[in-house]
Amino acid sequence: MQNLIPRFNRNQATLLLALLVLSFQAVSAQPGTYQVEYQLVKAASQPAKMLLESEQWLKDLSSNKMQLLESGGVAAIFGEDSYSQSGIKVPIPYRDPRVDGYQVQYIDEGFKIDCSASPYENGLIKVVTRVTKATLAPDAISAYGQDTFLCDSTVLMRRGQTAILTTTRGMVTGEYLNKMYPGTTFGENDTVLLAITLR
Repeated sequence: MQNLIPRFNRNQATLLLALLVLSFQAVSAQPGTYQVEYQLVKAASQPAKMLLESEQWLKDLSSNKMQLLESGGVAAIFGEDSYSQSGIKVPIPYRDPRVDGYQVQYIDEGFKIDCSASPYENGLIKVVTRVTKATLAPDAISAYGQDTFLCDSTVLMRRGQTAILTTTRGMVTGEYLNKMYPGTTFGENDTVLLAITLR
């Protein structure tokens, strides 16, 4: 800046400085965006780390020790919610005595994710997610029951990192996941991981 001032008079230099400040403020004021990729994975074992670099996660994901069950992504402006659903809304009729007739309630069947992200401190980003996998599961109690996998999570992470939000395994987990993914076999020792990657 000192090298530029001798070439201009005081008014011109002041105007140039003001334009530079305004230009910087305009760039800084532009809202940032975030992108979250998610994977639901069947794995042979528990992960060694719950937060890792995305390159390492992609390497692990491509190994023969993991099987991808669901994947996708959402994107939005910082501070705004993003939502994605793959599946259907199933109409369930029921009798409502208040109106002396039938009403219809819709049940979500499929995979959906609600997500929001906002800048935190020291370059970290706060990511809030709610992930649901649900399938209809009629039983002896109700003709319209549901098998549901649900995860609510808030994590601090950086762009280019992957967070393992939850892991689950066991006899009950295997029983319900076999219903949700009939083409895949889940044993008592199989682990299911839910991971998100921030871009």
